[in-house]
Amino acid sequence: MTGCIAIDLAIRAIKYSSAAPRRPVNSARLARVVCAPPPHPPSPPLTHRYNGITKEAKLEDERVKKELEDYVLRDQNKPAGDWAELIVKVDRVQKVTKGGVIMSNRCLVTIGNNKGAGGFGMGKGPSPQEAMTLASRNARKNLVFVDRYSNSALMHDLVGTHNNCKVVLRALPPGMGMTAGPLIREMLEMMGIADCSAKAYGNRNPYSVVRATFKALKMHEGLEVIARKRGKRVMELARAKKLHLD
Repeated sequence: MTGCIAIDLAIRAIKYSSAAPRRPVNSARLARVVCAPPPHPPSPPLTHRYNGITKEAKLEDERVKKELEDYVLRDQNKPAGDWAELIVKVDRVQKVTKGGVIMSNRCLVTIGNNKGAGGFGMGKGPSPQEAMTLASRNARKNLVFVDRYSNSALMHDLVGTHNNCKVVLRALPPGMGMTAGPLIREMLEMMGIADCSAKAYGNRNPYSVVRATFKALKMHEGLEVIARKRGKRVMELARAKKLHLD
């Protein structure tokens, strides 16, 4: 009896399976499933200010800041030589590449010898010390010489621009003093210019202000150059300057 029931069930299953319509196979869908590339592994999250700063990045910032403070203190304790250095700004910069984020340090340095010569330079390095060393080296390669009037003033007004920043340097008589912002004042005093009025307009970030100031100083002409252009003698111009004549 049991064997007959099993045979009957098998016959019914074969009949219904053959009678039921078969679903057509979608060859295009099958090709997409078979030929689809494997999914890419998820990339690690970037550690920068837009995605949040991790604990390791905060510790790295504190370490770099402490090294920078120690380096500045050691540099201040050294005896001053002929050239004076001013560390304008030190930043941590990053470059996002395919392999990840590359962190480095950027430094802006200006120098002067208090005798009419000065320059600025920028440098990048893995540590603040290396960035400062490279910036100081580049500043000595990019010098500007200014023929001062009475060793303290400018001969004429100057204007320098960089991007959206404009710096105007007004010539003042000797003994009038300096009227300028803190950054421009430090740069001019390091070059030995003590009588000047300066004003910066537009985007006044340190990089633009420094570049615009040195562009203006490059346009300065000394007494001998002006006399040669006008066909005059230096003694006549000096006497006219002393008498406040044009």
